[in-house]
Amino acid sequence: MRDRESRREHRDRRRTGSRLVFGAILMVVGGLLIADNLGLGVPRDVWSYWPFLLIALGAARLALEEGEGRGAGYWLLVTGIYGWLSAFHVAGLHWGSAWPVFLLAAGLWIVIGRAVCGAPAVRLEGNGDAG
Repeated sequence: MRDRESRREHRDRRRTGSRLVFGAILMVVGGLLIADNLGLGVPRDVWSYWPFLLIALGAARLALEEGEGRGAGYWLLVTGIYGWLSAFHVAGLHWGSAWPVFLLAAGLWIVIGRAVCGAPAVRLEGNGDAG
């Protein structure tokens, strides 16, 4: 019983931390948008770096989360990499030609996603006896 309460408290603290980080990100982006609308000279290049935020958030979730929470980290990371490839035209890719990255990610998720996220393995019916 004590262990269950401890896990619940840990999960609640983690959710609170996630909300604070997400709220801070929204405030920074909102502040940059307001500054841009007011003509305060926000460099246009700032908007090109949004993928790195997703990559950092995804990597942090993969490192800190357990079980199902790691799946969200995986997709944040993949989305950030897609954005990076597209925004900076890495290897000649752009928004229209970088979409195969998502196909690759989906395939990886299907093949190794359960192992990465710690989800229970799929069990086959029966006990394996031939008779």
